[in-house]
Amino acid sequence: DLIPEYPYYHWRHLHSEIKNISKDDYIKEKYFDAAEKASRLYIQKTKDKAGVDSGKDSSDMDIIYNSGNGVLMVTKCIDTTEKNIQNGQHLLSKGIVAGCRNPLTHNPEYQKKLVDTGLFTEKDCLDMLSLISHLFSRLDNAKKRGG
Repeated sequence: DLIPEYPYYHWRHLHSEIKNISKDDYIKEKYFDAAEKASRLYIQKTKDKAGVDSGKDSSDMDIIYNSGNGVLMVTKCIDTTEKNIQNGQHLLSKGIVAGCRNPLTHNPEYQKKLVDTGLFTEKDCLDMLSLISHLFSRLDNAKKRGG
């Protein structure tokens, strides 16, 4: 009774939207699907909030989170620290596109190879879900530039 079911998943304290979209796949040990669905959800919610969708996810993250003229601001960018946090959101969001969504969406047959080589494990899935949860929390509080 002390240890929850799926403790590693539970103790990550994932953002509610990430939990909602990933839990069933995680429980079924479909780690790729859990991470890929979470990444797609984050990317789409980011685009929706910003009102930007060129069809090119990586380019959209540049438009949305750029500290100089991005559409969404996770900080006010008034000093170096705040600009660094904004740049982190920008670059980590692009990383989610390049390192999670693209490999898992564009080449599904590669998933078996990732498992066989140890390049994507249950821990990788949990780490990815945690990162996306962090980005989602910042997205929740982001404001449109000038708004």
